[in-house]
Amino acid sequence: MIKPAQLYKEEIHRKMIETWYDEKYQFYYNSSSHHENVIPDNCDLRRCFASLDKNGNVIGYISYMYDDVSGTADCFGIISFDIGNNEFAIDVLRVFDDIFTKFSLNRIEFMCFERNPTIRAYRNFIKRYGGREVCTMRETARLMDGQMHNSVLFEILYQDLVWVDDEGISKLNYDRLKLDTRKW
Repeated sequence: MIKPAQLYKEEIHRKMIETWYDEKYQFYYNSSSHHENVIPDNCDLRRCFASLDKNGNVIGYISYMYDDVSGTADCFGIISFDIGNNEFAIDVLRVFDDIFTKFSLNRIEFMCFERNPTIRAYRNFIKRYGGREVCTMRETARLMDGQMHNSVLFEILYQDLVWVDDEGISKLNYDRLKLDTRKW
């Protein structure tokens, strides 16, 4: 379940600090140093969400910048504090759904480090449902492991994921996507 992150600032802040020195989270940050995650008090340019499990515990954080003029959502921050939890994957899909259907944006752009294990899920998602891998940018960041890492840029357009039903209503292939999260 997604809720505004502003309602869970302290818990998200604490959980983010816990990830700073954990190597499995090195791909979330774009350098070997970490900064304090600031959740804005409004949603003027950035939308931030807490992902909650069935008991109301924070299991992840999802944020993105958006531009109403270009219709683009980018600068994503997607981090699971409970790695492997399918509820979190479903919440990411809900955010994608909202971007296209609730907020009427046209394009999602996100990056992933090439050696991030999550890239497999992103590539499978794009291959199966649309969108594309735009490019690989070489040596974009030095991470906690001391190595330079390449970044991969992905994009998804509204027309890639949304279909119009027989009644002329635009829908994201959400039900189909939700079922497939077990494979991630």
